Amino acid sequence: MSETTAIPWCDSTVNFWSGCTEVSPGCANCYAEKLSHRLNGVIVAGQPGRQDGRQPLGKWGKGAPRKLHETAFSLALRLNKKPWVCDECGNDYWHMPIIQHMRFCGGTLHRRRVFSLSLGDWLDPEVSDGWWLRMMHTIWSCRDTDFLLVTKRPELWRGRLMSALGAITDGSGNNADFWQWLVNWLGGVPPSNVWVIATAEYQPCMDERAAYIAEIPAIVRGLSLEPLLGPIQIDLRGINWVIVGGESGPQARPCNVEWIRDIVRQCVAAGVPCFVKQLGANVHGDPRDGFTCDYPTPEFYRARLKHPKGGDMDEWPEDLRVREVPKGAAR
Repeated sequence: MSETTAIPWCDSTVNFWSGCTEVSPGCANCYAEKLSHRLNGVIVAGQPGRQDGRQPLGKWGKGAPRKLHETAFSLALRLNKKPWVCDECGNDYWHMPIIQHMRFCGGTLHRRRVFSLSLGDWLDPEVSDGWWLRMMHTIWSCRDTDFLLVTKRPELWRGRLMSALGAITDGSGNNADFWQWLVNWLGGVPPSNVWVIATAEYQPCMDERAAYIAEIPAIVRGLSLEPLLGPIQIDLRGINWVIVGGESGPQARPCNVEWIRDIVRQCVAAGVPCFVKQLGANVHGDPRDGFTCDYPTPEFYRARLKHPKGGDMDEWPEDLRVREVPKGAAR
């Protein structure tokens, strides 16, 4: 987790805990699990790969211990002190220096977008109510920052929230406001700083999770179709954002650019912002799209790209160079 990140659709990452359990084919090459093995089960909270200040990572699998990261809570509060990020230069600001920034840069600003959790799942049933409540209390406290909560388990939201509410024993003082915030959410009033995103990698996952994500009240309700493993038809009613991308890494499974193109078309037709993150490390395309291709496959040709993750938009067909974000709080 870090104040800055290479993930292009967010500004920062915060992992209140780490560790998870595989639930569908998209988990097969989970980068977070591989990261834990590559770093011998430890990670630096701010910059993975550094040798100082390392913390143990959680484990993967049902019943395996997750790891709470104390530094995540202080990081979230620190990020909330600079909630405005420039679209042009990427610098972050508190409210007071904004006028000075606009004088020298002139770029538009957006509320900081924090991805959580990149090393786990915020609806992981293996996580205790105590940990979950502490995470949500921190999010509730950081009201100037938008938290992008990503899950493969949207069906667990209502039960998780009800269980956590039952675990609050002190409903007085500050806890009373927090408790009411959760009650309101359960009753259909979305938190003003929470975006909820469900992942789906192919049609069966989409069919299974679409109805559940539609039930979660959110100011932004999104879908992350990554790693995209097949064509997907989406019911975009109630969906405010779609992220799509091919798989990265040495074992990346094929991603056909026509699958991505079709998703972009669906979003355009429905008026839903679409963000094409990358084409993947094993992208299949067509020379007519401008790709240099290696060899034919049953579907298409294996495209040769310079960027290892297919993340350089200059190498893409022009109609796929789409990186839209929902219009949130701006200044």
